[in-house]
Amino acid sequence: MNTQSQMPPCRMFNRRRFIQTLVPAACLPLVAGADVPFRLNYVLSSAMYGEMPLAEILPEVARTGSGAIDIWCRVHGNQREQIDAMGDGAFEALLKLHSVKLGVSTRYPLGPFGLADD
Repeated sequence: MNTQSQMPPCRMFNRRRFIQTLVPAACLPLVAGADVPFRLNYVLSSAMYGEMPLAEILPEVARTGSGAIDIWCRVHGNQREQIDAMGDGAFEALLKLHSVKLGVSTRYPLGPFGLADD
């Protein structure tokens, strides 16, 4: 006895059919904007620079092909603390000077095993 033939048509949407439907739907934005080439947007992590001053890190953003910076606090870096010390206005001016956007502000001081108390 074939149980699939007894199922309503809407339940016979198997994985292969799903992928066949999903792929063209996912490509629609690419076809619609075909005149605009696909481009990844990169973000440079300040944690890679330890406790270097932001004034030295920000010029590196463009050199890496990134357009934005990810700011980290201690223990991974201290750029968030640097921003607190200089003030938001001074940080904004520094970003503008180097044509960099603030992409992310990451806070992960406890690591993966210390999040229970956070």
